[in-house]
Amino acid sequence: EDVKVELENGQLMISGEVKSESEEEGKTFHRVERCYGQIQRLLNVPDTLDEQRIEADFTNGVLRIQLPKAEKVRPKKIEVKSSK
Repeated sequence: EDVKVELENGQLMISGEVKSESEEEGKTFHRVERCYGQIQRLLNVPDTLDEQRIEADFTNGVLRIQLPKAEKVRPKKIEVKSSK
């Protein structure tokens, strides 16, 4: 929920929010620490990506992004007709 992946103008932007809380109790004290913050990373990606097949998966704290390359554009053969 807190992780977003966007592709725009040849840049892949990964952003999210970090939330962390730890609590510790002892006989004479009670301590709670909370950390919150935004993270953002920009990566340049090649123009040869197949944008329709990009996938992102976040499981067990690991973000996995698949950026498949597009099949190379094959030259189109044009039939030459002759008229006499």
